[in-house]
Amino acid sequence: MNRNRFLSSTMIGGLALASGFAKSPTPGLEPSLRKLSKLALGVSMKSPIDKVYTPAEQELIRRHFDIITPENAMKWDVVRRKEDQPYRLERADELLQFAEAANQRFLGHTLLFNRDNEYPDWIFGDDEDPASRAMVERRLREHIFWMMQGYSDRIYAWDVVNEAVEEKVPYYRETNWYRMFGPDFVPLAFHLAREADPKALLIYNDYRVEIPRKRERVLLLLEELKKQGAMPDVVGIQGHWELGSTPFENLEETIIELNQVGVSVSVTELDIDVISRQKYWNQKTRPEAIKQDPYRDGCPADILKQQAEEYGQLFEIFMRHPEKMERITFWGLTDRHSWLNKWPWERVNHGLLFDRNAQPKPAFHAVAEAIRNG
Repeated sequence: MNRNRFLSSTMIGGLALASGFAKSPTPGLEPSLRKLSKLALGVSMKSPIDKVYTPAEQELIRRHFDIITPENAMKWDVVRRKEDQPYRLERADELLQFAEAANQRFLGHTLLFNRDNEYPDWIFGDDEDPASRAMVERRLREHIFWMMQGYSDRIYAWDVVNEAVEEKVPYYRETNWYRMFGPDFVPLAFHLAREADPKALLIYNDYRVEIPRKRERVLLLLEELKKQGAMPDVVGIQGHWELGSTPFENLEETIIELNQVGVSVSVTELDIDVISRQKYWNQKTRPEAIKQDPYRDGCPADILKQQAEEYGQLFEIFMRHPEKMERITFWGLTDRHSWLNKWPWERVNHGLLFDRNAQPKPAFHAVAEAIRNG
């Protein structure tokens, strides 16, 4: 059955609170980013909504954002963990209904996440034997058609493939999809998505796209997709950046270059981590890195100021190229909701525009000012 039938202030100084779930003052004193910006602004959401967000936080989402992206509620491993189980889309439906009530658009995330722990193992099995290529292709078709046609006219855009390429050579990420299909799984997914919903905006989404070596790989992928008639409409730059190393120049170059090859650009998962991750990626210094939790008791004013400056610079770039960009999406609403509190190790982080009490941070006001000036 088609699911459509039954789914109906002033800048904050000093220290930001580090933890807690304090009652938030009613939002509304700060300017509405949604009203200010000519560029569409989005935010990712978790579910169930009433258990995750206070009423004041829900109002912030309605007030400031045009587009909702579900963080995990639509991933294949979440909606259908076992083949003999029906699709479980209650949480996705709840988020979609929230967006529709707020006159917001909704983005499907994601149809094929090319990382081995981001899709169910049964896709590549046939009882005790490995599945054939034909069986896996049939399962991919069924999944894409079920998701896209079930939400036809309600979801305007889809992340079709996430993270297909790497900076190394060969440049495709080594996963079960690549081991079975080689690079063909990417155009296959885009052909199926275009067939399933010709009106939807189709997105290729990846991290570090702005770094020259990774950008080169993405451009090679786009060249191949164009040859095969499977070109996405948008390339998503995830945008999980770190304070002090936000790649402003590379980012602007990437926006321009991607637009020149015929795609729009989105920043799809924006945050600015205030704690360096550099030591974590080195196996020798990782034990030292995971002990870092410098802002457990609050984020110092000078760090918040630097973060605000970097957010402001980012939005100055975005405002110079609105015709090249599809949207900007923040990965989480407040610091309390940010995945940075657990990734890549557990610590108290402060990467978003609103603090743990849902109050606008200096970063919020810097973004608002850049939007006004743009």
